[in-house]
Amino acid sequence: MRHWRNAVLNFAITSVQVGINPALDKDRFSFRTLHDKCGTPVVQKYLCPSCDEVAENTVRGIEFPPKSGNFVRITEEEFSSTFPKIRNIINITKFVHEDMVNKMLFLDPYWVVPDSTAMYASQYAAVKAVMLGKHQIGLGTVAFNDKEHAVALEPVEDGLVLWMLSSPDKLRLPDWDLPLPDELSLKLTETIVELMSNPLSDADFEVETKARQQALIDSKQAGVIVVPQVQQEAVAVVNVLDSLKESIALLQKQKKRKNKSAARR
Repeated sequence: MRHWRNAVLNFAITSVQVGINPALDKDRFSFRTLHDKCGTPVVQKYLCPSCDEVAENTVRGIEFPPKSGNFVRITEEEFSSTFPKIRNIINITKFVHEDMVNKMLFLDPYWVVPDSTAMYASQYAAVKAVMLGKHQIGLGTVAFNDKEHAVALEPVEDGLVLWMLSSPDKLRLPDWDLPLPDELSLKLTETIVELMSNPLSDADFEVETKARQQALIDSKQAGVIVVPQVQQEAVAVVNVLDSLKESIALLQKQKKRKNKSAARR
């Protein structure tokens, strides 16, 4: 089986051969930027404002001192000194309880795939089983070529998931104080939540924008005139309590209609 990348899962002094595959598919289509005059896809070029010309050759640099306008050049050879010493390695340095890691820091999931070799596959299964049983998450780093990322290794029923981790200091914490809810609002909201509770389905993850974009592409291919969308600003209700009561009445009607429809089948 081919993988997006082959890697080694390492903890303590134990190394297990694994594969890495993205856990999420990319969008089916993407829009290109075209030259309006001729319809040709444009290419990105770097313009030097001092020379007023396109820079054919570029190098890395850093402003030093900061905000001074003076830049120090860094060659590719010099920049290579920042690369991880070992590439394609998932280095787990500790295990923590799953409740200790803020899930808001989790980004970009990847499947860690067991290797076909029996010895590696068995150890992979053992790691997953122990982590799952003890509700543990592995923390460490992954090095791909010239970049290194902090990661979390999470066990799920199907295997191990590698999450890229954002730094806690980048997390924007709330800076507001919440008042205590009044009893009536609490009771009405609880009723709404109960009426709106339903099993999870694939439709819950779909957005209308993707369907509208596909419809736009189909219309253009068919030569159909596309009517532009006029957006409106969202407006909050004037009386929240009245709106809660009206929401309950609407949901109750919808539930009765759904039950009657199900009874006819």
